[in-house]
Amino acid sequence: MTDLAAPAFSDQAPGEWLPMRARHTPGAPALGFEGEWLDYAELDRRAERLARALSQAGVRRGDVVAA
Repeated sequence: MTDLAAPAFSDQAPGEWLPMRARHTPGAPALGFEGEWLDYAELDRRAERLARALSQAGVRRGDVVAA
């Protein structure tokens, strides 16, 4: 089994390696919580949707965002 805790591309930020991982292994498990799993393709879609929403709200690189 693949070590899911190991970083996919350790020298890159998630915004750089996640799209690559989603293209290469879209159906592989990427994130799990309480028995629910997202594959890399779905995680990438959700990350892109969040990035668009933050950008449209005026958030820029380096800004701190908190709930």
